[in-house]
This record gives sequence, structure tokens and C-alpha cells, in this order.
Amino acid sequence: ARSRPHRGHLQRQGRRGQEHGGRWEREREETRVVLGSPRVNPARLPPSLPPVNIAVALAAAGVRVGLLDADVHGPSVPRLLGLRAAPQPSLDSSNRLVPLRNYGVRALSMGMLIEPAKAALWRGPMVMSAIETLTRRADWGGTDLLLLDMPPGTGDAHLSVAQRLPLVGAVVVTTPSSVAADDAARGAAAWAAAGVPILGVVENMGPAACAACGAEGSVFGEGGAAALAAAGLAAPLLATV
Repeated sequence: ARSRPHRGHLQRQGRRGQEHGGRWEREREETRVVLGSPRVNPARLPPSLPPVNIAVALAAAGVRVGLLDADVHGPSVPRLLGLRAAPQPSLDSSNRLVPLRNYGVRALSMGMLIEPAKAALWRGPMVMSAIETLTRRADWGGTDLLLLDMPPGTGDAHLSVAQRLPLVGAVVVTTPSSVAADDAARGAAAWAAAGVPILGVVENMGPAACAACGAEGSVFGEGGAAALAAAGLAAPLLATV
């Protein structure tokens, strides 16, 4: 990462989220912090890499972190966390899904519940039911921070999450391309319309260093994420990856 999160900004947003998250917290009898991550699907690097990397880093720092893969149609978290060949999540005594764990991160994904090569050709109600299962019908007890890896764009998964969970805020993950930034702006606008604060922007697929000479080149364009953060969202550019 080329820049670090502004700690005070995240803490202020976190307090705001805790104030309106009462119903979920009362049901679980614990503090629950949820981070939504709308994103644009780039051509090469998996867009789930930033949420996965953040989750692993938080776990290494001692945070009890959970990662929920809300991309029902294109789940990639199981592969990125090395859980693709793991057994399916089990059920506890209360018939709730028990998240799988690797690198200190507890995770759930539809990719853990269906065959890897099988497509989830589901309409809206089934997508929303899947999100309900992964959130309300799973044992996330003892989690300090729950990260949600959202699918690209806006749709049923986003609506379901916004209606059911007390979100602290959303981190927008985009690429340097201005076209990708335009799509990310629409996703961010949907979260803002739902009353979810935008915590900042992460630029994926940033400048790459040449293995031979070390010179950096912007293979996938440049400037889109910075412009989106400064002008479109009035939110900080948290990092370039």
C-alpha cells in the first residue's frame, strides 16, 4: 500500500455506525461492526484481494475479524484464503453455520456451500435469502469486525445488506481507469442513498514496478481513483495497491 488509512476518520465513522446499529447488536448481545466494500471488477487482479488482505492484516494485529463473501454469483474468497478444498462449513447446536478459518480470519462464502464449477443462477429473492443465511444464520459470535466483500455494481445483494445490517461504512475499491471510477461512483452513490458513510477509496491495479529495472508504469491507467476520492466522493484515497 502506498498510503495508510486516516485513523481518526475511521474511528469517527465507526462511532457513527455503532450508534445506529442497535437492533443487530441487541439480537447478538455483542458489538458488531460491519464494513461494506462496493467495487468494480477489473480485468486481471481479483477485486476481492483488498478485503482479503485487510482481513488478514487485521487478524495479524490481534483483531477478531470475520470476512463475509457477499458475491453470491462470483465468490472468490475461498480460493484467496486457501479454503477452496476445505470441507463445507458445519452447523452448530443452534443450526447456525460455523465459519471456516484460515490465516486467523473467519470466513463464509457461497463458494463454500456449492460445487466450485457450479453456477448460481438465482433470482433476487434467492440472493437475498443467501445473504440472510450468511449473516443472520451464522455464528459470528466474538467477532470485533466483520468485513463484507460485495459484488460489483448495485443489485439485490447490496439492497439486502443495506436493509439488514448496521453498516459502519463502505470502502470503494476501484482501478485507476476513469471508466472504472465512473462505475464505482454509481456504487458509492447507492450506499450513500442508503445512509451508509463512504470511508474512503482503495485503488487496485495501481502502478507496477518492472522486474528488470524497477521503473514504475501505469499499465491500467492513472488518476481515476484519486479523482473519484477528491471530487466525486469527498473521501480520502486510503491506499494504492
